[in-house]
Amino acid sequence: MNEKTTNRIENQQKPPGNRQEAPADAPRRAMRRKDRALTEEEAVQVLEKAEYGVLALVDPEGRPYGVPMSFAYVDGSVWMHGTAAESLKKACLAADPQACFTAVADTEVLPEKFSTRYWSAIVYGRAQVVDNDEDKRKGLLALLEKYSPDFHKSGMEYMDKAINQVDVIRLRADQITGKARKK
Repeated sequence: MNEKTTNRIENQQKPPGNRQEAPADAPRRAMRRKDRALTEEEAVQVLEKAEYGVLALVDPEGRPYGVPMSFAYVDGSVWMHGTAAESLKKACLAADPQACFTAVADTEVLPEKFSTRYWSAIVYGRAQVVDNDEDKRKGLLALLEKYSPDFHKSGMEYMDKAINQVDVIRLRADQITGKARKK
């Protein structure tokens, strides 16, 4: 990190520009295509089915940052993991924990219609690097069960060895929306 970034993180300053932090429960802009809106239950099904998603954050200088992530959705939270080393994700979260996570499942390009069939979900909330082993294990176990369910024993052994070398990020869902083109 550069000196400017380090100072802003240490001082917990707001990003530059006119962007103001909205309350977590502030209403979002209405979906334009209401005919494609999913129920929250359907959006959660997308989160349970999708293979990966994109975590969207704002970096310490106020620039957007999106990163593809493996994830698991459990108990109203999106769980992700990454390196315990310093990273841009950690710098973003330290500066501004507001986050957005998008996942898409069941896509099919419809070339003759110049469109795509899809199911998508967006999670809005606050994300943080978890700071205790209990939550860290909960997140890693959720990822293990999603991506490697047939390797539980060896996955648990791997988790025990790697627990201090990885970070787990938890995005607590304040709002979940979904949209689909089903036909």
